[in-house]
Amino acid sequence: MRYIGGQSYYTVSEVAAQAGVSPQTVRLWERNRHIRSRRSPGGHRLFDADALKRAVDHAATQRRQSVTESARPLDPETDIRTKDYASTGAHIRAARERAGQTQEAVARCAGISRSLLSAVERGESGISVQAFGRIADCLGIPMSDLAPVHQSGRRVVRSDERPRTVLADGVTWEELASTGHTLAPAILLIPPGAGSGGDMTYTRENFVTVLAGQLDFYFGGGTEHLAVGDSIIIAAGETHSWANHTKTATRVIWVEQLSP
Repeated sequence: MRYIGGQSYYTVSEVAAQAGVSPQTVRLWERNRHIRSRRSPGGHRLFDADALKRAVDHAATQRRQSVTESARPLDPETDIRTKDYASTGAHIRAARERAGQTQEAVARCAGISRSLLSAVERGESGISVQAFGRIADCLGIPMSDLAPVHQSGRRVVRSDERPRTVLADGVTWEELASTGHTLAPAILLIPPGAGSGGDMTYTRENFVTVLAGQLDFYFGGGTEHLAVGDSIIIAAGETHSWANHTKTATRVIWVEQLSP
């Protein structure tokens, strides 16, 4: 939150988190004049409390329309996405309940609304990678533990057995190893225009290498552009975000360190 002239304003990422959509969606709503913004001295979009409420209400309206239309035949891609959201939400709920945490407590810790977390757990909404990571941090587990459960300690995971997690904008994680190891490798598929949904900070190192497409990483000290074959290590405690600004999907291998 920013304060200008004694009035509070919200960033694109903050509005997206509260509305349960991606920052790209918030920017689209602004371009279509569903919500209005002002610019900070540095040129960044800022939204007042009224714009935040409009965004949350607009997102809720779209979700209600989605539920109303759910009885209609869905095209295959939409049907798959709905099932994926339901699976992701079910595993978040299961992990929260195992940790003995309420929706209200986890939502407050993750910086999102309880209504959004509830909608995600019911499979009615996607969630950004940023918010997904914050939920994992709040539960004291790595993001890979929010993936579908499979047998721990397996040596081999076949290509057709990979646990799959689908987040907002179709960002998809496919786990490449079972739980019970010190590394959590995954294939990350990032559709055109999709991204992390805001800044993230990991408690341990992460390694990324690009298999197809391009990916931009943003750090406090600047931007790193990765093309096919490029790799990057994200240091523990290093705040960053990422996005695919191209018109084609990006595919990367992402390795999360689980033990120091």
